[in-house]
Amino acid sequence: MINATSSSLAPGRTGACDDPDGPPLAADGEPPEPAAGRPTVLDIRVDPDRSGPPGPAIDVARLRILVEKAIPASGLSVARLGVLIVDDARMTDLHIRHCGIDDTTDVLTFDASEPGGPIDVDIAVCADEAARRAATLGHAVERELLLYLVHGLLHCAGHDDHDDVAYEAMHAEEDRILESIGVGSTFHVRPAGHDAARTRSHRDAEPNG
Repeated sequence: MINATSSSLAPGRTGACDDPDGPPLAADGEPPEPAAGRPTVLDIRVDPDRSGPPGPAIDVARLRILVEKAIPASGLSVARLGVLIVDDARMTDLHIRHCGIDDTTDVLTFDASEPGGPIDVDIAVCADEAARRAATLGHAVERELLLYLVHGLLHCAGHDDHDDVAYEAMHAEEDRILESIGVGSTFHVRPAGHDAARTRSHRDAEPNG
């Protein structure tokens, strides 16, 4: 069974579920068999089935370069990472289908990893939500999407933000990774004229199963 985790960083958007049908992002055929020393299989796609208005332009090549730097910097063993960049409408559809929540969110993580094995995951990230947050915080949308992807990977590695201590530890690790590759602190970045970058009004629910 695949854990579908709605691991939102945005205030008020939270939830989690088990998805018995599997992730919506899986490519045709079986996923690659993880092997020691094998580089991460990385697939980043923009959803071709947008139903809403034209969204923000995403530099997928730039995002890929950042992800390729972030994975080794994280210290995690990642066999496969599939990324689908979606709009609010598609993210809401996924959120309803897999978690029963009728709302958009920033990131949905579909962890198919075997216990004790390397990470094998599909992650859906919302370009519209990223664009809104990036505009508020004053950085590029690719940087915000990268944060969402690192967040999803850390969930696969056992991190959570259910309580205050775990919350601070997880988001500090996100920023450590992004600082180490030259992107800079992103979760805790503070825009001019604001006391804090992100308010905490939610906690991730525990995935069932």
